[in-house]
Amino acid sequence: MGEERKAASRAADSESYLLPFAVTGQVTVWDPMHRTLEIGPRAFAVARNASVAGLAAGVHVTVAGFVERPPDSVSRWIVTRLVLG
Repeated sequence: MGEERKAASRAADSESYLLPFAVTGQVTVWDPMHRTLEIGPRAFAVARNASVAGLAAGVHVTVAGFVERPPDSVSRWIVTRLVLG
């Protein structure tokens, strides 16, 4: 493998990558101050541009977004779309 290709491979490995997700369930915890929510044992960060009107613990929701997976850190589940009901 050429040196340029090796360097590109190392750079790609050091960056985080994103995976889409969708989850449905009942909100067990909603923290509007920090824009975090939990559905069962899974914790999510809610993006600033995602509407949270009507969101509360006990509400059934479908959330969608992406999982940010940095190579040397814990994954973050980030909600970009939230639908109540």
